[in-house]
Amino acid sequence: AALGYEAQRFFQWVFAKVGTAPSDDLKVLFLQALHQAFKMDCDQQQFQEFIPMAMSNLQSILENADTPDLLMAVVDCIQYVAEYYPHVFTNHFRDTVDILVGWHIDSTQKEAVIRYTSDVLVSLQHFWVGDLGFSVTLLGQFLEDMEAYTEDLHRFARRSPCADDIPPPDVCLPKLTALLRVFSTVVSSMGDQFSPNHGPPLTDTYITELLERMVRCVDQVTTDHPSEELFIAANTCVCLLGQGLGSGLAQSCSGVLSYTTKQTEHCMLSSTHSISALQLLNKILELVNTSLPVSVIEQILGPGSSFLQLRFYTHPEVLPSVLKVYRSLLTLKNIPLLDTVYRLVLGDLEVAINTLLSCNGLPPSCSMVKNNPFSSAVYAEHQALTVAVFNMCGLAEIGNAKNSIIGMWGLSPSFFELFAVHLKPCHLHLADSHPAVQYTALYTLLSHCTRHGHFVSSSQASGAPPPTIMEGVSLSTGGHFTSILGLLAELLPATSMSGDSRTLCIRWFQEILHQLQRADNPHLFTMPEYMSVCMGLLPLGK
Repeated sequence: AALGYEAQRFFQWVFAKVGTAPSDDLKVLFLQALHQAFKMDCDQQQFQEFIPMAMSNLQSILENADTPDLLMAVVDCIQYVAEYYPHVFTNHFRDTVDILVGWHIDSTQKEAVIRYTSDVLVSLQHFWVGDLGFSVTLLGQFLEDMEAYTEDLHRFARRSPCADDIPPPDVCLPKLTALLRVFSTVVSSMGDQFSPNHGPPLTDTYITELLERMVRCVDQVTTDHPSEELFIAANTCVCLLGQGLGSGLAQSCSGVLSYTTKQTEHCMLSSTHSISALQLLNKILELVNTSLPVSVIEQILGPGSSFLQLRFYTHPEVLPSVLKVYRSLLTLKNIPLLDTVYRLVLGDLEVAINTLLSCNGLPPSCSMVKNNPFSSAVYAEHQALTVAVFNMCGLAEIGNAKNSIIGMWGLSPSFFELFAVHLKPCHLHLADSHPAVQYTALYTLLSHCTRHGHFVSSSQASGAPPPTIMEGVSLSTGGHFTSILGLLAELLPATSMSGDSRTLCIRWFQEILHQLQRADNPHLFTMPEYMSVCMGLLPLGK
């Protein structure tokens, strides 16, 4: 605005200097000055009549830019035009994209440059959506190039007669990875518009075809040439395409899941690759949810699943991702599916607990599942410890869910019965040898009981009628409060208890006392079980 009538001369001077500057460093400085002038004019937009001329010059500079610094300097100026003068930039959109895509797929560029071009392309969402035909055509071209590289790699691996003319894997794989990354960028650039909800050309059939062709390429290539970078780039693609399909992903679920679980079968899976595969798996579960086939659940959590081996991974970022998969499955809003998940998790947990009992010379007394699908599973003691703690942490998702009728009463055994009765060997026999197992079991049960007020209000001893889900259907929680007191009375005086577990039990009883005071029912303080807990506390005060 300060330039006033001198604006035209300023533009002419800047572009003349850029054209004659002896080095890219000087060109960058002139373009940065232009960008600052643009920023000062954002509010009043007094440069309007000169923008078409400026954009034409910027386009010419972009086409000839051959260093990252010059690219970024000129694109920063172009972004200003795209944001404040979109009617001018529209005519240059396709040419700009072609050049940026070229930089994006150049696998020799530094990661910062590729990320920059990706961010710029995504920032042009308004133009991508306004030119869907171009966007869709570009995706098709990327996919055709992927298939061509896939064919080259396949022929190279089979040593076909014409293989001498085929570029080797160290050339093809980076190019294929770059195509996957730019494919993801273009899909991201379309934002919410990349969905069948908006009609042709982005239909369910079209997006499903993109997904299946892309997965087929990656499957075929990685069979002969496993590549972590390729998998990670492809996983991002699958996530975005799945997000576009939404619940429509269900029809391709089995194929996509096979592609995902295939990655967990690699014995040398890095933490970065593991997290990428697990993020994809969680996205599939999130999108498909109640449409998930039972066979898929068994593939993830059943005996022999490669996914289950990730529980033994020591990387601090991998374990939370594995646990998130468990929690996604244990919160499915479908009783038959949740029952399948529950049965598999409990069957695995049963084997782990019995293994720990056997390792301590005790009979395998834990029984939770009839016809346990994990009956033939074998764990070393350290593996059984990991499985026991991990599965109980996963099950906590059911116990802590708000108003979870399914979690509390739709499963057999119920959550409370599982931890208070079936896992009692954890409390009594594993406290000394494996205190982590006892503590996890106690903490999970405590969290569940705290959420439900320790079942004081539904206690038979309180004289209150049993709560119901619906008329004629009562909830069998009347004896839970008595069971809690009985468990605490048994545990508190036990000499094998660790300090942490004993402190947890004392805290638990303290919460119960507060709950009893609020209940204002003196009769509850005279219960024999309550008196037994008090007697168990007395020796601890010495």
